Amino acid sequence: MERHNPKQNGYVISDLHMFTQRSNAEPLIKNLENRLHEADFLVFNGDTFDFKWSQKTMEECVQWLQQKILLYPHCHFYFIVGNHDACPQFIEQLQQLEQANFSIHETHLVLGNQL
Repeated sequence: MERHNPKQNGYVISDLHMFTQRSNAEPLIKNLENRLHEADFLVFNGDTFDFKWSQKTMEECVQWLQQKILLYPHCHFYFIVGNHDACPQFIEQLQQLEQANFSIHETHLVLGNQL
């Protein structure tokens, strides 16, 4: 089981299904962005995107994530893969983004003693 150092201040957001007609993620993301300046971490807890219904390509979704990573270098972004964004090509592209403040987790994440 992979463990990460505990962080103090962060957020977990799940099932955004971004860039689909059934998603209402945009206002949530805008609200969250106002808080990320002071956050130590953000966990995308699965189904951030939905490639069955997406109006964006995988590349556009990776670019969206990359923009957030660059805008908030002090914040660590954890991406847990959900069943709606678990495409091998997408995961491969995400692995290209892995760096000091971004990591991918295919099943779960443990921060300190929290799952």
